[in-house]
Amino acid sequence: MSVLTSYASASARDSAAPAASNTGLCIFRSDTKAIEVSDGSNYQIYNSDGVAYNFPSNSYSGVFDGAGDYISVPSSSSLSIGGSVTITAWIRKDTTGVFGAILAKRDSTTNYQLLVRNTNVLSFYQGTTVVNDTAALSANTWYHIAVVATSGSTDFYINGSLSSSGSGTTITATSDNLYIGQVASGSYWDGYMDEIAIFNRALNSTDIGNIYSNKAYISPVALYRLENDVTDSAGTNDGTNNGVTFSTSVKPY
Repeated sequence: MSVLTSYASASARDSAAPAASNTGLCIFRSDTKAIEVSDGSNYQIYNSDGVAYNFPSNSYSGVFDGAGDYISVPSSSSLSIGGSVTITAWIRKDTTGVFGAILAKRDSTTNYQLLVRNTNVLSFYQGTTVVNDTAALSANTWYHIAVVATSGSTDFYINGSLSSSGSGTTITATSDNLYIGQVASGSYWDGYMDEIAIFNRALNSTDIGNIYSNKAYISPVALYRLENDVTDSAGTNDGTNNGVTFSTSVKPY
């Protein structure tokens, strides 16, 4: 049984449960052979072939001032991804017409970075190869975005739907640090970000839809919820906060 199949069979029934009143609830689903554990607001689903994290509630988003705010994460074996990568996030730009870095595993001209260009479209770099989306993003609007980069294609998703596909190039694993909200040369993010996830594989359209609609993440290598902190909710790749603040009023959900 695949991770996708095991979660999809339960997602429609379980996306709104367990309820907040069920603190400490542990459920075994006999049909999917999955264990669901609740902390009273969020819950994790443990499948035989992966761990699914579900976050139906959201209290904060990260605020980036565009002038020097960013999160840095030291290199690790789990973040040194080669082959294919998927990045998902909620983003909201305060301004248009300027470059803004979402996430970069890139200290120089190697490895990858995801940003919004000064033409207001998503842009993904692998080395010196760049692929641009075609849909322009507006200021002061929340978008759920995803990029799936493989040797065959680079696919952009906006709000759970495929936006465009471009050429692909194999991701090269390096020991560069991970940055959220900047690249090494600048391009600081001006606005808000939330729920940033990294996967060491190519997600498909159903996976992306589950993240957008159900807030369900299956086996990410890192997940930064920005819930008044910069810790990794899926692993041990905690970040260092460099000026990022947190909002309780401007959130994607």
